[in-house]
Amino acid sequence: MIALAAVLGAQAASLFIDDFSINVNETKTVEVKFDNTGGNGVKVMMFYVYIESNATAYLEFASAPVKAGLTNKSDIIFQVSQPEGTNMYLVSFSSNAPITGSGVVASFKVKCKRSSHIPLVMSVKNVYLDDGSGRPTYLQNTETKVTTLSVDAMITADNMTFTNGQTKKVKFTLNSSTPFSSLFFDLSASNLSIEYSSLALIGNATNTHNLTVNPLNGSVFIYNSTNTPLPLNTPLFEMKITASTIAQEYDYALLMKDINLSDASAIDYYLPDHLFTATKQGYDVNGDGKINVSDVTALINKILGVISK
Repeated sequence: MIALAAVLGAQAASLFIDDFSINVNETKTVEVKFDNTGGNGVKVMMFYVYIESNATAYLEFASAPVKAGLTNKSDIIFQVSQPEGTNMYLVSFSSNAPITGSGVVASFKVKCKRSSHIPLVMSVKNVYLDDGSGRPTYLQNTETKVTTLSVDAMITADNMTFTNGQTKKVKFTLNSSTPFSSLFFDLSASNLSIEYSSLALIGNATNTHNLTVNPLNGSVFIYNSTNTPLPLNTPLFEMKITASTIAQEYDYALLMKDINLSDASAIDYYLPDHLFTATKQGYDVNGDGKINVSDVTALINKILGVISK
């Protein structure tokens, strides 16, 4: 939690939401807390509870804030409104008698619609406090880090060992205990050239799914309109990759980013970026498919002109 405080009377006050994590499709009760231990009483309080605009694709309010804890008194007037759309609530309460101490001032429910590979932000903004002295206090905004939990899925690649200039097919497997019906990702590479025209589904996916490839931006989309599950824990697709002729050792790299998985209920899950680092293999000089001492002999003979190739 990032908590920024201002002075209320002689004490520092803060209004905040604790950092929290939430699973996809989960609804969680979230509390707005007021920390004013030993400070002056408050007769009027107003604040916004805000889901940042770039997070609304992942989080949504499932209920309006309701009073609880500290505000659960009969002489308090509690009001909630949505002045600027569904991602923000204005909460206010007032009391004839000063409210002292610390505790929960409001609680509400948040639902996670999809997972994000980066933390999301919720805010408590524009906090106004009045202790009845005629000198209101404005607290600085506070931010809450929200972590959306993903699934235990991972994409692996085989055959990622190259010699300079070598071309080979690499197979990719979606490893997971959760079924998915579609997969989307972007590709970029260092010292590896991807033949996008060679991208193809393999195994059971060839009978159930469609493959869309955009070589201009490196996007790959595997989907099925009937929500048939993707084959898991077995090779799913393959592509032809060529290694650079000038790359140094460990300079081969393939980055799979913006990975999105969708299940049969159209719930989206994001995976962290996958970086595949290919190892550099020695030269198979004599072309027998093996790298051993005979390749050294063949290379010497070639240099000396004993053999022509």
